[in-house]
Amino acid sequence: MFALAIGLLGCAPDPLEEGPADGVVRPEGHVAADEPFDTKGLRPVPLPEAPVTARTRLSPTTLVDKHGTPTLVLDAVGVEVEVTRALSDRVWITCTGCRTPVEAWLLRQGVWHGTEAGAGPQDGLLAWVSATELPDVARHGFVESAGVWIAPPWHDEGGYAGDVLRIVATDDGFAIEEAAP
Repeated sequence: MFALAIGLLGCAPDPLEEGPADGVVRPEGHVAADEPFDTKGLRPVPLPEAPVTARTRLSPTTLVDKHGTPTLVLDAVGVEVEVTRALSDRVWITCTGCRTPVEAWLLRQGVWHGTEAGAGPQDGLLAWVSATELPDVARHGFVESAGVWIAPPWHDEGGYAGDVLRIVATDDGFAIEEAAP
């Protein structure tokens, strides 16, 4: 069952070799959320000794319980997690960026820690987020909409009136999108 749950992280064709057809500027190490990416070849990033604060690296990300049963699927990338135990293939985390803290297993390559872009589809964004002081709402992760990364993932749910953070890709990396007056 654990292997089945781990397989839910998604298998897709290799990333597109050419640039995106939509003309959106994407820094190196960034793939649009709707572009395919092969997660099987993605290597885990080095982690310091646990406990360590990290972020989810892939979307969707499936969290599984101690028995390998899926407990939650995160549709956002960059959700804050606290890694409390790291094995070679998976990490035990507390999802501190989820609406309610959840303890679960997560694939090791699905965890991001650091400030240098790696080979993952959103590693450039995650490196920038890790190196930039952002509002607390960023810990809930980001969803992409029309080339803009938005936190929290539930920003468009009816009744949500909290802070919203919008990140845009630039020629030099990423920047916080200024709110329209």
